Amino acid sequence: MSNTPQNNTNGKPIQRFLNITCVNNCIDLSNSYSIYNQKISKALFESEIYKVTFKTLKKSYHLFLSANELICNNCINYLKKNLGIEVFGDGSFFEILNYSCDFKIIFDTENTSFINTNTVTNGVVSFYKNNV
Repeated sequence: MSNTPQNNTNGKPIQRFLNITCVNNCIDLSNSYSIYNQKISKALFESEIYKVTFKTLKKSYHLFLSANELICNNCINYLKKNLGIEVFGDGSFFEILNYSCDFKIIFDTENTSFINTNTVTNGVVSFYKNNV
């Protein structure tokens, strides 16, 4: 049984559209929205929970975020201690404060579409410690 709300008329789940920008180590999803019953809804996106994975070469950590909730202190501490990534913010806007190695942020791809840019490709944002 899926936790994803279903459209009663055609059985299709909600389609999420993540408009991700990354500028100066800030990840911004504030222009994202969801589509349900052929209607675009920012409010529906803000009430959804989506998965974000922080992945280094050796470890990864999954966060489940909603747009309006702060990233919890336990998650912030885990990322810092175990992956060397310092982050602060909420599900619609967060900043990478510091990091000790290369890593990627991978956004939930289930029922999700993205706009590819020079900093975001298919929902993946890459950070490199040393640009060689």
